[in-house]
Amino acid sequence: MLKYIVRRLLIMLPIILGIIFIVFSILEFTPGDPVSMILGQDATPELIKLKREELGLNKPFLTRYITYVLDIVRGDFGTMYASGNSVGEAIARRLPVTLELSILSILLAVIVGIPLGVLSAVKQYSIIDIFSILFAMILSAMPGFWLGLMLILIFSTKLGLFPSFGVGDGLISFILPCITLSATYTAVIVRMTRSCMLEVINQDYVRTARAKGATESHIIGKHALRNAMLPVLTTVGMYFGALMGGAVIAETVFSLPGLGTLLVSGITAKDTPTVLGCVTVIATSISLINLSVDVAYAYIDPRIKAQYASMGLVKVKVRKRK
Repeated sequence: MLKYIVRRLLIMLPIILGIIFIVFSILEFTPGDPVSMILGQDATPELIKLKREELGLNKPFLTRYITYVLDIVRGDFGTMYASGNSVGEAIARRLPVTLELSILSILLAVIVGIPLGVLSAVKQYSIIDIFSILFAMILSAMPGFWLGLMLILIFSTKLGLFPSFGVGDGLISFILPCITLSATYTAVIVRMTRSCMLEVINQDYVRTARAKGATESHIIGKHALRNAMLPVLTTVGMYFGALMGGAVIAETVFSLPGLGTLLVSGITAKDTPTVLGCVTVIATSISLINLSVDVAYAYIDPRIKAQYASMGLVKVKVRKRK
């Protein structure tokens, strides 16, 4: 298992470098000059030239890319073009907000989605099943920005129960953004859990457990749900990674100082260090989340853990033969 984790971590490096190169190229070759945005249209050519030299934009494309990668390895994400502030410090201030929002949103989606999906599968074609399907369809059909605005209108403006912007009130400030962000993912988890459970509860080993006299809760919890969790866990891991980069809507609607709003402002100003810093952090987070999901497979399904172990034994035997 340890060798597998180390190998996956090594594979992450070229993937992240490739993502940085793609984003760097897009920012380089798309129309727009960050220096002109900073200095304005009335800036003289001499002043623009000096500013480009100050920001290092007069150097060749590959030279700047290699320099940026080497700086990241040293922990330096560069400085913002307009303000001159450190990108690393800005990310460090905003990343906890995005992480808290993403973790709370995926927890809400899991807490609501998995039990509702299991109940829907166990009570197939019942009122509960019909309600859960309609509930999932409604959630998946609602645009995130519209849902956020409606929640603000009802629970903040009309009822005054929750704040409508900022994070000054602690966890209460994240209730409406979490509902907004988790709505679509809750619908997906409900449908995925229901589908996987329907496939599992008709298997022979489930009927055998019933024939042996096992309780229904024991059959559903230990046998059916555990074997149905692998596709659901994959879905949760994928969407948790997507939440890191997709929290822009919730952060914009509720004015949260997170990584998403920083990324949007960097794209608008064509601030390459800011955009690359945010993308690097998001890409690394998604890669680590996918690795965690793969490792969790081994603890849910012993067969996968045995495969990891057999891979290590095969390598040892090959080395001994050599």
